[in-house]
Amino acid sequence: MSNDTPGEPPAIDVTGLEVGGVRVGKAKLQGLGRLGELLLPERSAKGKFASAIAARIERGDALSEFEEEASRAILGIETKRYANFVNVAERGAKLLPEVQESLKRLPEYTGGPSTSSEWANKFRRISEDVENSVLVDLYARVLAGEVTRPGSYSIRTLTVLESLSADELKLFQRAQSVVIAGDCIDPNQEVLSHSEVLLLMECGLLVSDTKSNASISSLCEDRYLSTIRYGDRALVLSRDEKAPKVSFNALFLSIPGSELSMIPQMAPNEEYLREFARGRAVHNKVVVQWCLCSDLDDDGRPKPDAQIHEFDPPLIKKSE
Repeated sequence: MSNDTPGEPPAIDVTGLEVGGVRVGKAKLQGLGRLGELLLPERSAKGKFASAIAARIERGDALSEFEEEASRAILGIETKRYANFVNVAERGAKLLPEVQESLKRLPEYTGGPSTSSEWANKFRRISEDVENSVLVDLYARVLAGEVTRPGSYSIRTLTVLESLSADELKLFQRAQSVVIAGDCIDPNQEVLSHSEVLLLMECGLLVSDTKSNASISSLCEDRYLSTIRYGDRALVLSRDEKAPKVSFNALFLSIPGSELSMIPQMAPNEEYLREFARGRAVHNKVVVQWCLCSDLDDDGRPKPDAQIHEFDPPLIKKSE
């Protein structure tokens, strides 16, 4: 039997408790707007069980040994899981300004479907089991991204996210450093091994078709000019009327992979960018320069005052 005085039910509400240094409370969700309200916990079957036990104690009814043990176990586990979720939510609120700034480099957001309660419930459930700091950071960035651009992350992406281990996430972060034109990876890159590429496919982050041929997704529609995003830079490809449209064999990110890569966590790979540009210059017979994405106009073309840079040293030797 509990030592609580009859008539004074035990504090079974997790709001306000502190677990592992994390204080649980609604204040942690401030700054997340409507999504924060959706993320507030629903009354689960376990919560209803705990409430029923509390009511019995309040009436002065005796609890069996099993009921006492079950109550302690449920409270301990559920409080810890809720504390994990709050840790993610608090981290997301802190990262919100950084994520909002990062998303400015993407094409203008024209609005999407509002975040559904099903999405919020799914996110809360999967975040309750996350303790690894690497995973906490990604979950928090997804949350901040969804706050900034509602509807950016599908429930399918949350399912893929739930299955990722910390090591698989670190591998995907490395893969992000070689993503070009939004969702393409040059199969000739040397950052990822063949086995690592296969693992990313198994994780649902890469499309399993390894023989796809991609026409580069240009930021602008121009017959002889293409601009291709890579991080905060844009490659500027110029070709004459005899040169074919630039294309190359590519590995493609899956939809979950594309959504999770919207907020990069790795710095651009300068060596990869240069080798990719060199490949286009040699094989596609185009002139390749670069500028900052901020120097592009709304149509994806370099602005009149844009600073266009040459690669140094030159991509092609005079003997080639």
